[in-house]
Amino acid sequence: MCQLLGINRSNYYSYQRRNRNRPIDPEHQEMLEWIKKVAEATQYTYGGRRMRKALNGLGYPVGIKKTKRLMNVAGVFVRYRKKCKVAINS
Repeated sequence: MCQLLGINRSNYYSYQRRNRNRPIDPEHQEMLEWIKKVAEATQYTYGGRRMRKALNGLGYPVGIKKTKRLMNVAGVFVRYRKKCKVAINS
């Protein structure tokens, strides 16, 4: 496994050990739940910028990059509207 990744065996297992002992942040889980709720309430029309404003209004001071990362983790994405197709009859 380590040969495929091109790293030392000790570094690989050290990384595994560090991530296994990491506690789950309750605030992170709350933000994920809020993102899901806001997305469902707005029918998945909020992108990163509007979602960031919504989270800031709820009392979670986050930036745009963290908001986009949280949206990816939560599985929330924007459903874009289709543009009108102009039919030209000549």
